[in-house]
Amino acid sequence: MLIGKQVFSFIRLRVLPLFGALFLTVLAPAFADTNLIVNGKFTPVTPGCAAGTTSIPGWTVTAGNVDVEDVTCSGIKAADGIYFLDLTGSFAEDGVNDVGTISQTITTVVGQEYSLTFDVGGNPQWQEFSYPNDSEFKAMSVYVNGAIGGVYGVHTAGVSSTDPQWRRYEIHFKATSTSTEIKFQSLNGGASNPSDFGPFLDDVDISPVKSEKDDDGHTPH
Repeated sequence: MLIGKQVFSFIRLRVLPLFGALFLTVLAPAFADTNLIVNGKFTPVTPGCAAGTTSIPGWTVTAGNVDVEDVTCSGIKAADGIYFLDLTGSFAEDGVNDVGTISQTITTVVGQEYSLTFDVGGNPQWQEFSYPNDSEFKAMSVYVNGAIGGVYGVHTAGVSSTDPQWRRYEIHFKATSTSTEIKFQSLNGGASNPSDFGPFLDDVDISPVKSEKDDDGHTPH
């Protein structure tokens, strides 16, 4: 809610419990390389915020709608840069499906390992406004070529209305085709339990992982 306004393989991951199930994830370190994602910081064509939009340069909104936000319209700072997304968009109070899903397909090299990193936060402003809200836990699913890579979320009860509790995560995957679809799906809202407040997403990056070689130029076994 904008207030005021193909199989792939995971490797080298640790397992964390979430929602009573096990998902593969790892907290991400800094990783500098060429970003294969277009517009990973969600800069709109026209400067400013957008409530309930289905248009984001570089991305396809495949379900529902999303909010493009920045600090001027919501009081919440992006994890990096200016803009970020609320994957549960707006207008649930009008019966609109605002449970957003976005995707982007990138070109990959078969057998190459890639690092997908992204920032996750949660919209805490349900504590101040009377718009529909389903839960204080704001979460999303992340998919690579249709296979789930993990569920990520934060608790928002009792925190400041301007604190999304940004956390950065990393998924490693090995490409098995020349194109790979990345998808982020909100888990907040829906017809039976509507919400205008969802998980935040920012700074999506995919980079090839450089192989580790010994002093002779050979990859260690």
